[in-house]
Amino acid sequence: MIKKSNIIKNLKYILGIIIILILIYISGIEKIINALRETNINFFLLAIATYLASIIIGAINMKILFKHIKNINIIEMTKYFWLSSSFTLILPGRIGSFSLVYFLRKKGINIGECSSMVILDKIITSILSAGLAVIGIMVFFSVAESIKMALILLVIGITGLSMFLSKKFRAIIKNKILRKYSKLFKGFFKTLEKYIRYHKSTISLNMLITIIKQIVASTTHFLLFLSLGYKIDFISLVLISGIEFIITLIPITANGLGFRESVGLILISRLGVPQEVILSRYILGLTIKYGFALLSFILIKESKERLENPLPN
Repeated sequence: MIKKSNIIKNLKYILGIIIILILIYISGIEKIINALRETNINFFLLAIATYLASIIIGAINMKILFKHIKNINIIEMTKYFWLSSSFTLILPGRIGSFSLVYFLRKKGINIGECSSMVILDKIITSILSAGLAVIGIMVFFSVAESIKMALILLVIGITGLSMFLSKKFRAIIKNKILRKYSKLFKGFFKTLEKYIRYHKSTISLNMLITIIKQIVASTTHFLLFLSLGYKIDFISLVLISGIEFIITLIPITANGLGFRESVGLILISRLGVPQEVILSRYILGLTIKYGFALLSFILIKESKERLENPLPN
């Protein structure tokens, strides 16, 4: 019997793909094909390199965050971070990031400590992205619209943070949601509180590297537009990336697929870029992301097969 959760998950994938196909149809399939044919391979290869760099920077960031719990080899952390980034692409609301917890359990880190670090990293990323999103909204929308959207983001942020820090809310999660599994998350809030109290410099460093990672990610977008023959204002791309990140947090489709591209299409078109070029940029970007994800799954499958079937001496 097919589980209801699996049906919902598949529907989210399908919905995202349908939205992408609708955008492609509206923008003109032939126009998009023609734009993709003109792709400059040199800029495209540079975009691949910067995407890879963003994965490595993200892994370094997590290694630094985990250093007070356990020192993890950078190569191992890069492998785990790469895999978790791949799962993020196929799971809704960026919950794929928590696959990192599964991988790091093998290093002797308990679920509670590991989950607290993943969530702390997501909180920092969300706060910085929300800041970019607010500035971006002010740039791309009217004053009245900007105030409304900024207030909505502020209310959501304060409500979410208040609930997260509330002992009553924690008790509800422990007793009503986790129940017998709550023992597995032992040390979650204790670790989080310890970092906030005693490791502020580590959190500050995480914020700095997160900003660098965001700039590198925006460089990938910039290079993809260059590969299509368009030079876009870099600051605008950084601000739009903040808005897009907030969109991906909404668990309607897998990693905001379709909704992210729709918002990007509206905002970037205001910079005078044709719709077919914008959609071509997203197609190239998705090709890189899912290409890296597919490669990570192939490598982990081969690694698992080698462990299960070792070569005879």
